[in-house]
Amino acid sequence: MNDDDAKKPIILKKTFFYRIKPNKEQKRILTVFRTCAKYVFNRGLQTQINHYQAYKAKEEAGLIDKKVDKKFLSHFDLNVIMTKWKKEPGKEFLNDCPHIILQQSLKDLTFAYQAFFKKNAAFPIYKTAGYLSNLRVNSPGCFSIYHYNQLVLIACVGWVEVVMHGQL
Repeated sequence: MNDDDAKKPIILKKTFFYRIKPNKEQKRILTVFRTCAKYVFNRGLQTQINHYQAYKAKEEAGLIDKKVDKKFLSHFDLNVIMTKWKKEPGKEFLNDCPHIILQQSLKDLTFAYQAFFKKNAAFPIYKTAGYLSNLRVNSPGCFSIYHYNQLVLIACVGWVEVVMHGQL
């Protein structure tokens, strides 16, 4: 270790899991968000499957251009496609959900799909109606924590009571 390494700050990243206690209206809003995230995940998975089947058909026909054709769509590609889904008739409900939640769902799908191709995980499964899904938000701009009253501010939901099992 040289002197330059000793001067660099150490960056520590932590993840905290807390149980929230929303009121009835907040539960309704969060259920809508969870339903939208589940829909986007499932539709994204079907899009990935269709894309891969088209890729395999082109590969078998010898029409693959390695510079252009990819085995799976990137997170960015799926976000562009999701924007089109929001404009489809009957899919206006997707506009009721913050885009960060939908993008996180697609990011989770992309990670799971890539892990499958790297043989690190099983093939991603569709999220069903009975699926107990957690709502994940990895963006610091989407929430903030108010320590004094043990409240969390979630975008589009408001202040929600939180059960804190440890100190931040």
